Amino acid sequence: MPGSSRTSPVRVWFCDYCHFGPLNVSLDTHCANCNHQRCAYCRNETIKSR
Repeated sequence: MPGSSRTSPVRVWFCDYCHFGPLNVSLDTHCANCNHQRCAYCRNETIKSR
């Protein structure tokens, strides 16, 4: 809804190998920096979108 102050949470991850991020969980299966595939050791976070 335009003009709404509500935000939706976005799930992101940070590469365990090179620590690059945030990367979108829904879109990015590999790190854009080093091409490491997201694994159980990569850190996940939920952030508020604007």
